Amino acid sequence: TDAMRLVAAAKVRRAQDGVAKSRPFSDELQSMIKGIVKKLKGSGLEQELPMLKVPEKVTNVGLVLVTSNRGLCGAYNTFVMKRALKR
Repeated sequence: TDAMRLVAAAKVRRAQDGVAKSRPFSDELQSMIKGIVKKLKGSGLEQELPMLKVPEKVTNVGLVLVTSNRGLCGAYNTFVMKRALKR
């Protein structure tokens, strides 16, 4: 119905606003991590820290799928699963 569409549209708008507000934080965090990696590059610590090692060949990739069990979400769940299978 129209009322359900309006409620869904408001929820989507609110979620989009939340993503937009978190963007500066995400950008700043990413630049901080890049700066730390640059400082550690020649120090020899990158061998001790496995998170900083860049693999020569990626063989396995893990995906976390977020689906919903609420009403009227069948199309969303199908879309998420199809995109994951394409990958």
